[in-house]
Amino acid sequence: MSELIPVPAMLPARLSSVCNTVARYVAVGLAGAANTRRAYAADLRTFEQYC
Repeated sequence: MSELIPVPAMLPARLSSVCNTVARYVAVGLAGAANTRRAYAADLRTFEQYC
């Protein structure tokens, strides 16, 4: 995964910074082992249900 999803300009600076940090962690994690990708996918599904 070489491209990060851009953060909308309307977000407050602190939230934008957090989003960028999370995106980098996700990108690094997705480049890892298959188990990591499965765990991230499960966590994302849980988060989406929460939202």
